[in-house]
Amino acid sequence: MRPGARMLPPLTRGLSRIGTAPSRMRILTGLAVASATALLIAVVWAADHGPDAPGPAGDLVRVGVVEGQSVSGYLRSSRGELAALLPASGSRSRGRRGRWSA
Repeated sequence: MRPGARMLPPLTRGLSRIGTAPSRMRILTGLAVASATALLIAVVWAADHGPDAPGPAGDLVRVGVVEGQSVSGYLRSSRGELAALLPASGSRSRGRRGRWSA
Protein backbone atom coordinates (compact mmCIF):
# COMPACT_ATOMS: atom_id res chain seq x y z
CA MET A 1 0.00 0.00 0.00
CA ARG A 2 1.40 3.41 -0.95
CA PRO A 3 1.72 6.05 1.78
CA GLY A 4 -0.83 8.42 0.25
CA ALA A 5 -3.37 5.76 -0.72
CA ARG A 6 -5.49 6.28 2.39
CA MET A 7 -5.59 10.09 2.19
CA LEU A 8 -5.99 10.63 -1.53
CA PRO A 9 -9.55 9.25 -1.95
CA PRO A 10 -11.05 11.57 0.73
CA LEU A 11 -9.17 14.54 -0.71
CA THR A 12 -10.38 13.87 -4.24
CA ARG A 13 -13.95 13.52 -3.00
CA GLY A 14 -13.61 16.83 -1.15
CA LEU A 15 -12.25 18.57 -4.22
CA SER A 16 -15.03 17.21 -6.40
CA ARG A 17 -17.61 18.59 -3.96
CA ILE A 18 -16.14 22.11 -4.21
CA GLY A 19 -17.50 22.53 -7.69
CA THR A 20 -16.45 22.90 -11.25
CA ALA A 21 -12.97 23.80 -12.44
CA PRO A 22 -13.36 27.63 -12.60
CA SER A 23 -14.86 27.90 -9.11
CA ARG A 24 -12.33 25.40 -7.74
CA MET A 25 -9.49 27.52 -9.11
CA ARG A 26 -10.99 30.67 -7.54
CA ILE A 27 -11.31 28.97 -4.16
CA LEU A 28 -7.78 27.53 -4.25
CA THR A 29 -6.36 30.87 -5.42
CA GLY A 30 -8.20 32.65 -2.60
CA LEU A 31 -6.81 30.17 -0.07
CA ALA A 32 -3.30 30.62 -1.44
CA VAL A 33 -3.57 34.44 -1.29
CA ALA A 34 -5.01 34.31 2.23
CA SER A 35 -2.19 32.00 3.37
CA ALA A 36 0.49 34.21 1.82
CA THR A 37 -1.07 37.30 3.41
CA ALA A 38 -1.20 35.66 6.84
CA LEU A 39 2.44 34.61 6.49
CA LEU A 40 3.49 38.12 5.45
CA ILE A 41 1.62 39.68 8.38
CA ALA A 42 3.23 37.22 10.82
CA VAL A 43 6.72 37.95 9.48
CA VAL A 44 6.25 41.72 9.65
CA TRP A 45 4.77 41.48 13.14
CA ALA A 46 7.65 39.30 14.37
CA ALA A 47 10.25 41.63 12.86
CA ASP A 48 8.55 44.76 14.20
CA HIS A 49 7.91 43.44 17.71
CA GLY A 50 11.30 41.82 18.34
CA PRO A 51 12.77 41.54 21.79
CA ASP A 52 13.00 44.98 23.38
CA ALA A 53 16.27 45.84 25.02
CA PRO A 54 15.77 47.12 28.55
CA GLY A 55 16.97 50.63 29.26
CA PRO A 56 19.72 51.37 31.73
CA ALA A 57 18.55 50.43 35.22
CA GLY A 58 20.58 53.04 37.01
CA ASP A 59 23.57 55.25 36.51
CA LEU A 60 25.31 54.99 33.19
CA VAL A 61 28.92 53.91 33.47
CA ARG A 62 31.29 55.14 30.79
CA VAL A 63 34.64 53.46 30.35
CA GLY A 64 37.50 54.79 28.28
CA VAL A 65 39.13 58.01 27.24
CA VAL A 66 36.78 61.00 27.09
CA GLU A 67 37.01 63.22 24.05
CA GLY A 68 39.80 65.74 24.57
CA GLN A 69 41.47 63.73 27.36
CA SER A 70 44.93 62.28 26.79
CA VAL A 71 45.54 58.58 27.16
CA SER A 72 48.22 59.17 29.78
CA GLY A 73 45.79 61.36 31.75
CA TYR A 74 43.17 58.61 31.56
CA LEU A 75 45.67 56.02 32.78
CA ARG A 76 46.74 58.24 35.70
CA SER A 77 43.17 58.94 36.79
CA SER A 78 42.02 55.33 36.39
CA ARG A 79 44.98 54.04 38.41
CA GLY A 80 44.20 56.56 41.13
CA GLU A 81 40.54 55.53 41.23
CA LEU A 82 41.48 51.85 41.25
CA ALA A 83 43.98 52.41 44.06
CA ALA A 84 41.27 54.16 46.07
CA LEU A 85 38.76 51.34 45.51
CA LEU A 86 40.90 48.25 46.07
CA PRO A 87 42.29 48.95 49.58
CA ALA A 88 38.79 49.94 50.71
CA SER A 89 37.52 46.50 49.66
CA GLY A 90 40.28 44.67 51.53
CA SER A 91 42.09 43.38 48.43
CA ARG A 92 45.82 44.14 48.52
CA SER A 93 47.15 41.79 45.83
CA ARG A 94 49.73 43.37 43.55
CA GLY A 95 51.10 42.10 40.28
CA ARG A 96 54.62 42.43 38.97
CA ARG A 97 56.28 45.86 38.83
CA GLY A 98 53.91 47.36 41.38
CA ARG A 99 50.80 47.33 39.20
CA TRP A 100 47.43 46.04 40.31
CA SER A 101 46.76 42.58 38.92
CA ALA A 102 43.58 41.92 37.01
